[in-house]
Amino acid sequence: MSQIQTHFHPGSGLKPLLIGKEWQTARLNHAPELAGPALRKVERHAQTDEVFVGIHGGHVLITLGAGAAGPWELVRTYSGITYNVPAGVGTPSPCRPEIRS
Repeated sequence: MSQIQTHFHPGSGLKPLLIGKEWQTARLNHAPELAGPALRKVERHAQTDEVFVGIHGGHVLITLGAGAAGPWELVRTYSGITYNVPAGVGTPSPCRPEIRS
């Protein structure tokens, strides 16, 4: 057995890959329910940062600052760049209720 684990998610949307006691790693692929007008929920991780790594193509990372009314920020992302969203900042939630933190 290899000491290195590999994970693959070919489908759309969010797929948790590794879940530890205090952290989670997931793969987020494009999904229609995550596009513009379809966004309905915002999720905040009060205790942890969220990290996004651009793997293929460019996307827009949407965040919502402190408070229910914003401010909203849209950031164009690029492949090969790592983006950190600090704890407490909201991001649109692609998660199903049973896997949200």
